[in-house]
Amino acid sequence: MSNYSKYIPEDLAKELLELGMTLCRYNVGSYDSKPYFYEKPYKYDWLGWVGYQIPTYGEVIDWFSGWGIYITFDVFFTFALADNVGYIWKISYVKRTSNDIWLDEFCENDACSSREGCGGSFELDANAAIRYAMNLKKKI
Repeated sequence: MSNYSKYIPEDLAKELLELGMTLCRYNVGSYDSKPYFYEKPYKYDWLGWVGYQIPTYGEVIDWFSGWGIYITFDVFFTFALADNVGYIWKISYVKRTSNDIWLDEFCENDACSSREGCGGSFELDANAAIRYAMNLKKKI
């Protein structure tokens, strides 16, 4: 399975919905067996049941690119992870001022301290990149 086709964690999906990402909405009888979360705490009321499909990493990365926020990953070799591949995220985004437009970058190496170390599994790094992109989108 490709890393980009894996589903993001439920808490991130809820935060993205609040941020304005359009998610597939399920009503009674429309569920298609993909991971989902409830709009409100579930209470045995099938008529009021509303759920949202949890998006994949690829869908989230595509959504951010529509806002001019581009998430990419660099790969490096490490014995610390079982598959010997680690990831470091980088975010490029369009920065506008009254006189100019340019592409700015921020990467994981800029965000972490030397004690913590940088890089890791795809899921951990992608979640961190999505969180940073969410904060960036709020500022833009």
